[in-house]
Amino acid sequence: MNSNILFISILSVFLFASCQNSKKDTSQKQSEQLAGGWAESEITPEVKEAVNFVLAEMNTSSPLKKIESAQLQVVAGINYKVIFSLKDNTVWKAKVYRDLEGNYTISDGPTQKSN
Repeated sequence: MNSNILFISILSVFLFASCQNSKKDTSQKQSEQLAGGWAESEITPEVKEAVNFVLAEMNTSSPLKKIESAQLQVVAGINYKVIFSLKDNTVWKAKVYRDLEGNYTISDGPTQKSN
């Protein structure tokens, strides 16, 4: 009986320690992603606005076909890295900055993405 209690106590300590290490690994990964780094983004209305801003600056006659991917980076505002295709089957990439007042500027590109 005493050996069963001892075994259960040791097992409980081991499981508790394992859970603590797992929480530490998760929070470390989250802080690495949040520390000003780029993160994958869904195609939100804000991403669409950023792409529309790029298209207006490009002055292209070919309409948007699809936003292929987006990443964002939180700074004093938000940086967006976007890849999008046009109906003429060209694929473009650009980096767009949105300041805290909601004004957009292109900080890189747009450049045609090579296959």
